[in-house]
Amino acid sequence: PKWRQVLSEHLARNPLCAICEKKGTLLEPNEAHHLKVFHLHPEMELELSNLCTLCRRHHLEWGHLRNFKSWNDGLKEDIRWWREKINSRP
Repeated sequence: PKWRQVLSEHLARNPLCAICEKKGTLLEPNEAHHLKVFHLHPEMELELSNLCTLCRRHHLEWGHLRNFKSWNDGLKEDIRWWREKINSRP
């Protein structure tokens, strides 16, 4: 029951995808991704500091490396790298 509250608070504070900076829509809302997977770190499941916002495409592609059975331990670094590439493009 607490997850819905944490999710709402996180998305209110961080409405844009961390990678593409797009805001979700009614039909394709942005999602919260756990940086440390909660089945390995259950104590972090409801921590706002353990969440980042990703659009559906980037959630699967970057957060789970195109397979929801997998996860990306280096997502924070990948986000920084991708934002740098976007911000410095010609």
